[in-house]
Amino acid sequence: MVKINLQYASAHVAIKQDAAAERHQPPPPSGRVATPNREVYDHSHKIEVEARSLDRLATDLNHTRVAIDELRSERNGRMENLMGIQLGREAIELVREMHATNFQIGRAMEKHMVAMTREAEKLCYELANAERRAMAMVAILGLNRVLDSICRY
Repeated sequence: MVKINLQYASAHVAIKQDAAAERHQPPPPSGRVATPNREVYDHSHKIEVEARSLDRLATDLNHTRVAIDELRSERNGRMENLMGIQLGREAIELVREMHATNFQIGRAMEKHMVAMTREAEKLCYELANAERRAMAMVAILGLNRVLDSICRY
């Protein structure tokens, strides 16, 4: 593409030089333009028109390249944003899962606490019963000693 542009540019310069040389030549003696010169002039004019259109195309191509670069940079920015959004979604999902796990662990701990509270109440009740039995035994033993001391006499 660059080679073609260089070829067109060199042809354009050569044609401009030929056209400038034609302009500086004196007009032919007769009122008509000579046929070979007219053909050269028409040909140079045609090539100059083509060169101008190529210049416009080159300008359009440069504008298109700039637009493509802008679109690429915009796409890259959007891809970065998308990756950030995806990471955020993954983080939110992880937090949701952790909340669910923590909730389940909390329920299990609550059940264990209820069971431990019942067990503690049961042990307190058994301790109170043991203390009552011990007091009763002390009372019985104390009474037996009194009876033993009475019966000995």
